[in-house]
Amino acid sequence: MNQKLFIAAFSSLVLLTFLVVPSFSATRLNCQSEIYQQATSDPKDQFKKGYCFIKLGQYQQGVTRLKGLEDQLPELGDYVIYFQAAGYENLGDYDSSLSLFNKILTQYPESGLKKKTLTRLGNLYTQSGDYINAERIFRSLSLEEKDRGLKASYLYGLGEALEKQGKYG
Repeated sequence: MNQKLFIAAFSSLVLLTFLVVPSFSATRLNCQSEIYQQATSDPKDQFKKGYCFIKLGQYQQGVTRLKGLEDQLPELGDYVIYFQAAGYENLGDYDSSLSLFNKILTQYPESGLKKKTLTRLGNLYTQSGDYINAERIFRSLSLEEKDRGLKASYLYGLGEALEKQGKYG
């Protein structure tokens, strides 16, 4: 597989996931100014700041701000966990990231982030060498997907997982 193509596709997917602004916000969040505003103890404010730190690449600050907020913001719990997991992923803490992404699937099975969460899990499993789980996830995603572009990216992930297992190529 062309590693540069995979890196470009994966990077694009990661960037797209950070464009999601949770439904509680009717306007786009200006993260450049948000992180410099005085912090409050309001959980929604803490979430916005954590989200912005993650979006701006300040992953440790983002993870710290988001930790434990899912209990205080049950209506946004899946988003809190998702962005915290993304922060850990970007910090290279794949075990924490895998655990949190799986937590979304078990605690929020109807989440609107389910497909993005599965995609991130598939990529993490591939990176960590767990090609059997990566294959399972990408196979399931590709069978359910109607959008041709997304289906192609899932099939690419599936092909890579199969190739790494020696089942293809």
